[in-house]
Formats: sequence, structure tokens, C-alpha cells
Amino acid sequence: MIDRSAAAARALRHHALYLTTYRGVPWNKPFYRRRGFVEMQRGDLLAPLRRVLLTEIGHGHPSSRRAIMTRDIQGACLQPR
Repeated sequence: MIDRSAAAARALRHHALYLTTYRGVPWNKPFYRRRGFVEMQRGDLLAPLRRVLLTEIGHGHPSSRRAIMTRDIQGACLQPR
């Protein structure tokens, strides 16, 4: 699903995928790292990502428990997993 999302986004000329996930779930960040995602620093978040984080906070998900990750998709060679 991640690779298909990346292919669709690339076809629309997007440059990256973004996601939010819980820090405390042991497999979350390692799972996404293996698929090319890196954690973003809070100071690097663009306005749309800040709005996503604020929406999550408004729904009761503490900011300190959330990780925002990105994956560059331009020129990436997608391979089946």
C-alpha cells in the first residue's frame, strides 16, 4: 500500500509522503524506517502538517506521543516487499 501510494503521489508530481504515528508502539517507527521514512523535526513542519498535528491533539492524541515521518518519492525505485 505504501509503494502504491508513493507511485500515485509521484504521478501527481508530489515529492514526498507524510504520516503520523505513535512513538510508544515498538514496531511503528522501525516499520516505517525500513520503508524509507524518516522522522521530521517539529520545526521543519509545513503548515498543513502542523494542522494535522493540531487536529490529532484536539482529538486527544498528545503531541509528545506522536511522530511525524516523511519519505522522499522523487526518483525512488519502488520495489515489492
